[in-house]
Amino acid sequence: MSTLVYLGRLKSKLQPMARGLRCTTHRIFLASLILSAKYLNDSSPKNKHWAAYSNADTDYSTFGFSRSEVNLMERQLLLLLDWNLRIESEDLYREFDPFLAPIRDQIEAKHAARMVRRKQREEEQRRLRRAQQDELYLQA
Repeated sequence: MSTLVYLGRLKSKLQPMARGLRCTTHRIFLASLILSAKYLNDSSPKNKHWAAYSNADTDYSTFGFSRSEVNLMERQLLLLLDWNLRIESEDLYREFDPFLAPIRDQIEAKHAARMVRRKQREEEQRRLRRAQQDELYLQA
């Protein structure tokens, strides 16, 4: 979640039409993961390990970042975020809300359906009581 917070902060600072290299999105995401891991954990992988994790060799292409590239990405993201890595609960709520919205809508729909059924049962019980009272009145 902290990675999403950092990505959201970065998005708010960049120009809407900002473009980069084909690997820019990978760089930003990896740098966000690195900063999140380092900020939240007492012990996190070193940048040489992050560089190794980023390497992917396939039959079609080879992709990955060197340790110096990982170091640079981390520094650049820190500068873009003004070294502000602190995360408040409001930040998490804001970033997590799109994930929770469908669940919240589903819960609200179930609750509304439950309330309709309850109202129908209560109305049916009132109608039955009224019919019983009318029957007792007619018998008396």
